[in-house]
Amino acid sequence: MPNVMPISGTAAGTAGSAYLTKLTYASKGTGNYVFTEANFAGLGAYIPGWVLVIGATPANVTVSVSNDNGSTWVALGNTGGGWVYVDGVSTARLNIATGATTIYIFPMGNF
Repeated sequence: MPNVMPISGTAAGTAGSAYLTKLTYASKGTGNYVFTEANFAGLGAYIPGWVLVIGATPANVTVSVSNDNGSTWVALGNTGGGWVYVDGVSTARLNIATGATTIYIFPMGNF
């Protein structure tokens, strides 16, 4: 496990925080993006691990998971983002529909 989750009551991105950092992707365009370093610069340092994904325009954002290497996708039960385990392969992706939006990713590491 490369990223161990600390347990503390400090703010995101500060020493001891359960959120290791906050990654921001301004005006990410419409499309489907697997959670990889190629699609989200800086995320690779936190793969594999748990991340919280938040879309600035919630109605435009859906997180989906695949159990067959990307052939079939199942959306989380809500729009706007959510918790997802990212492994750097075709297991989890972000769909941005309708229009570009800013995406925030808070890596938490592994338990």
